[in-house]
Amino acid sequence: MDSDLLVHFDAIETKLNRLLEGSTGTNRRFFSVADAAQHAGLSVESIRRLIAARRLTALRPVRGKILIDRRELETMVLTSTVTPRNWARSGNTTLNDNGHRGKVAAAENSQLQARRPFHD
Repeated sequence: MDSDLLVHFDAIETKLNRLLEGSTGTNRRFFSVADAAQHAGLSVESIRRLIAARRLTALRPVRGKILIDRRELETMVLTSTVTPRNWARSGNTTLNDNGHRGKVAAAENSQLQARRPFHD
């Protein structure tokens, strides 16, 4: 009888583990903002910026709850065409007055200067 009971407990444990993996693992279809950030290797603030920029859709099934579709998140990450710059190799590692780095910031500053009217 004890062996039958152990077999049943093992079967129950296996089913519970499968259920838990589905609810807490990456097999879930929808993520909270925090879980989406962790899944994608981004910060929560980055996920919020992507939502604000309409690069990710925020689903709001109930008031105060934001969900992110896992498939949309993964597609957005996989189709990203922006490659990171290697600032250390180019020597552009210091921030300028605007908080930007190197040559890009210099170009932005010159564009801003060109748009500003001349004042004494």
